[in-house]
Amino acid sequence: MVYNTNYMNNLERSFSNQSLISEINQRFIYAKELGRILPNQNPDFIGNFETNIPDKSKSNKAGIFEIYFKENKNNSFNGKIEDCLGTAIIKGSFLDSGKTIKFTKTYISENSSVSIPDVMIYEGYLMQPRDIPENYYAGKWFIENEPENSYPFFFSTKSFF
Repeated sequence: MVYNTNYMNNLERSFSNQSLISEINQRFIYAKELGRILPNQNPDFIGNFETNIPDKSKSNKAGIFEIYFKENKNNSFNGKIEDCLGTAIIKGSFLDSGKTIKFTKTYISENSSVSIPDVMIYEGYLMQPRDIPENYYAGKWFIENEPENSYPFFFSTKSFF
């Protein structure tokens, strides 16, 4: 990704914001110790940026994210993702009778330690591995302008962390 001047200015701004630094540090502590980002809230999904079903002892807990739906009807949804980097807005839909999920993610620069100027796109598929709940999705995400560079993720209605 080519970082533009606005990105660098926002990054500098975020590290000068002491309350944001404190919030981000607390999120990393919660992720490591509790396997959660906001332990006092009830997310619709909890996920991680990993390729395999996690082993608690090996899990990349800094990659944990929580999805909160603000609205979810007619197979379309919007809401937010909370992760160790901050807060992002999401908008998407469930397709193929819930077998596929696609959504966009955009960080809110005022509430995040990063300010990625591009939209991130997530595409996931309902999986049914043994001993995993029905609502387990795995897939990839990529930055809108860089679809050739994709990264894995998974999430479920049940926390594995």
